[in-house]
Amino acid sequence: MSKELVIITSTWCANCGPLKKKLEDAGIQFTTVDAEENPDYCRNYGVRGLPTALFFEDGELVKSLVGNNPVKEYIW
Repeated sequence: MSKELVIITSTWCANCGPLKKKLEDAGIQFTTVDAEENPDYCRNYGVRGLPTALFFEDGELVKSLVGNNPVKEYIW
């Protein structure tokens, strides 16, 4: 089973930087996608706020989470 965490961010997003740092400090692996550079990607997954975490299993979206939440919410 392949799992991937994608964090949708933007340069103007005040909560995005702290979230990325928190996840890095916790050793959680993730990929970032810039919302402004990838609007079609965001539209495809219904992104409405930043930061948004997209949880994929075997290429299928199984969960999404909006905001800078506790680290435990990103462990799966």
